[in-house]
Amino acid sequence: MEENNTQFNNSEENENSVNTNNQSYAGTAVNGGYYTYIPYGFTPETYKEKRKIRKESLRIGITLIVMIFINLIFAPLIVLALQKVGFSYNGAYSFILEPARTQCIQIAFSIIVFLLPTAVMAKICGKKVSSLVPLEKPIKGTGIPFFLFGIACCALANIYNSYMGEFFEKRFHLNYNVDNGDNPQGFFGFMLVLISTAVIPPLVEEFAFRGIILSFLKKFGAGFAIVTSSVLFGLIHGNFSQMPFAFTVGLSLAYITVKTGSIIPSIAVHAFNNLISVVFSYLNLPNTVQNIMYSFLLLIMLLCGIVSVLFILKKDKDAYKIDNADLACGEKAKFKWFFTSPAIIIYTVLCCLLAIRYFFV
Repeated sequence: MEENNTQFNNSEENENSVNTNNQSYAGTAVNGGYYTYIPYGFTPETYKEKRKIRKESLRIGITLIVMIFINLIFAPLIVLALQKVGFSYNGAYSFILEPARTQCIQIAFSIIVFLLPTAVMAKICGKKVSSLVPLEKPIKGTGIPFFLFGIACCALANIYNSYMGEFFEKRFHLNYNVDNGDNPQGFFGFMLVLISTAVIPPLVEEFAFRGIILSFLKKFGAGFAIVTSSVLFGLIHGNFSQMPFAFTVGLSLAYITVKTGSIIPSIAVHAFNNLISVVFSYLNLPNTVQNIMYSFLLLIMLLCGIVSVLFILKKDKDAYKIDNADLACGEKAKFKWFFTSPAIIIYTVLCCLLAIRYFFV
């Protein structure tokens, strides 16, 4: 519990006084006088900023918890609905686990779990979705260079994620990777997986995290918004195979959105990364050949990123700087206030519990 300090002032000129610890106090009129109430260690500015950050953390935390709740009840609700129309319990699960149907359900799931809660949050806060999600064209000259920069970041993330998988398996004998089931076969099956993996998720996840959530956080500084939204994005994936990868990619996608002024490049990067995963999952080639092809592609992506960085820096040596909000509190305080919010703590615990369950299935 915070230690509180109260002070009564009877004159208007003492409305904003300073105590012996050089702490400022704001005044509120009470019965003709002034009553000031600021927790010890805060100035009126920092206390106001803390309350704003706590408010946003509550909104965002509740929204993310709703996403987790939908994630938990989505499949059981479908099974329950199938039972109502005559399926047995086991028959219902067998029905939805058929690869093609699973992909169709995944499409519906992605749309509902990411779009609905964030759109409702925006509506409750009195914000128009169009004002939060930057769908306009990227700033001139930034689209392609930052797209190339983004796919290079994805390549790096894929490389270290692969090494982390091997590390967990060899060192701790843990099944770090997650089995997502079989893919449907044939052209129709390929198109279903393409839509459910490389089309819908990039659209709805960028809408939610690089659109609405990032916009709600940018008032506290672009750097804070980029890191915070990326941590939340990593956690939402709910398994230790994707969390570090999603966090790293999330950093680059949020950064790209801030620098280009548009969500379109981040959608393109996200879609390209997922497209590679889909294509390689359908290649019917020997593992050695496929690994060589994949490594070569990652190398090309890294080279593209290097070229894009050199191009952007040549055009503007300060292009990679981020403008932060002019706040009285420091960066450390902002992260502390946000991530110690009860709603964010609950969300984090739920995501970790979902991740741990994969070690027992």
